[in-house]
Amino acid sequence: MKPNNQLMRTCAFLKSKYGIDIIKEFPRKTKVPSRKFITRDLDIIKVDFEKKAHLYDAPANYLASVLSSIPQVHAVKHRVKKPDHLIRKIIRRRIKKGVEYANLGNYLVKIKDIIGLRILHLFKEEWAEIDKSIQKIFNVVGTPIAYVTTGERPDIIDLYKSNGCKIVLREKYRSIHYKILFAPTKSVDHIFFAEIQIRTLFDEACGEVDHRCIYPNNEENELFLQNIYKISELSQRADLYGSMLMHQFALQQEPGSLLEHKKHRKYVDNIVHCLALQLEGEGPVKPFTQEDLVKRK
Repeated sequence: MKPNNQLMRTCAFLKSKYGIDIIKEFPRKTKVPSRKFITRDLDIIKVDFEKKAHLYDAPANYLASVLSSIPQVHAVKHRVKKPDHLIRKIIRRRIKKGVEYANLGNYLVKIKDIIGLRILHLFKEEWAEIDKSIQKIFNVVGTPIAYVTTGERPDIIDLYKSNGCKIVLREKYRSIHYKILFAPTKSVDHIFFAEIQIRTLFDEACGEVDHRCIYPNNEENELFLQNIYKISELSQRADLYGSMLMHQFALQQEPGSLLEHKKHRKYVDNIVHCLALQLEGEGPVKPFTQEDLVKRK
């Protein structure tokens, strides 16, 4: 981004009032909308949401309770977006996309993660049963997105795709996202949107470190990035070992059907292959690459 007088004034204003550093957060942007465009109606939206935010507490608690009842779920975290965070999201979207994104009349519908729920589970394979429950219980809006990193197990990618997820490759972020609509009454005032994120406990630990130390102000810091990439690799490896133990444990139990035995054995073989490739070079797991993603579309 090439600074000029207008940009520097806009940058100084947004940093002082909203804590957003345009140059640091959007270093590759060549053009930024005007300050007037970026901040239009923000104060009115904030005041409006401050009056309505409490209405989201009960739906958030209820949704968390329902999700907690799914057997494969280890824990559920939930929150209602704070007014300041909502305003910052609108600002960042206006800068990034160069469009209004949300206004006073539509922001409660446009921003679909005012209620945020995060499901934590132990083993990658458990996601399929959790997905089945979500699809059965809730009104899912749009296509679920599975964010994966280079090196994800091919059988897990196929599992996501066979259950209708869109695969998106990220550098250090693994999570499956759903948008749902929740309407406890017929009133238009009682229509709530929520985002559900699903990830393993190991991926949650990596994500929390990233959110605390990297996002959004240190995404260009090479030293920080080297460390978070290593944590991401280690959490991915921990998931591999965890899944392998789960399937080995299943094989050790009372003999089931031949089909079940073959299924667990196939999982173990896939995981051993992934670990062998990773440990061979002491680098990130390599069985799934960008080229593989293109082939699997």
